[in-house]
Amino acid sequence: MLVWRPENLEIAVIFLSFTLFYLLYHFEVLDASFRGLNSGSKRSNQVTAVFIHRVLGTVLLGVFPGMCARLIVKKNLFEYGFTLSFSPWLLLVAFALCALLFPVLFFYSRSPEAAENAPQARPAKWNAALVLLNACTWVTYLIAYELCIRGYILLSLARNMGGWPAIFIMTAIYTAIHLPKGRGEAAGSAVIGIVFGVLTLIAGSIFIAVIIHVFVALTIDMLLIVRKRRN
Repeated sequence: MLVWRPENLEIAVIFLSFTLFYLLYHFEVLDASFRGLNSGSKRSNQVTAVFIHRVLGTVLLGVFPGMCARLIVKKNLFEYGFTLSFSPWLLLVAFALCALLFPVLFFYSRSPEAAENAPQARPAKWNAALVLLNACTWVTYLIAYELCIRGYILLSLARNMGGWPAIFIMTAIYTAIHLPKGRGEAAGSAVIGIVFGVLTLIAGSIFIAVIIHVFVALTIDMLLIVRKRRN
């Protein structure tokens, strides 16, 4: 059972780099580096912390594991699904899922759990520039996040273990990441993890999952921002 095989190297590199960089992201970037900003009296400090957190998350989750894979196992980003080359009908599937999710997101946005978690940035007053910056940092962060979860982890496992075991392992990791956000998001992540995993393996691309994930994040934020302005 402990025999080392050449195909083990890719999984070892991906999981060790993910563990290292996710720990840095979670404890150093989120908790330590910006503790002073988040506890500051100015709302602008909190907003700045959120946006910088996303930028550094993009680097730690998207860029650095890819560099490790490239240098050690000679895999490029295209082999981890960073490509727009997929069947057009999958775009229709993505848009259809977004349409089906909208009513769910609408009602979820009215829950106390949603109000507690979103939007992450809490300025005293939202303006067009902040809305745009919020959207841009979400998009870059979620591309890196999907590259990490559905690209590096899922596709490396699928190459070496097969599709379904890869989906289930990835979904377990994805759900565990969402546990601190409450039972609603954690339960939803278990379902979404399987759906995103299937779509990613069919498409050979992370961008179907990116489209849906960005839609979910921005829709929840905008619904809560609009509701706050009306109140």
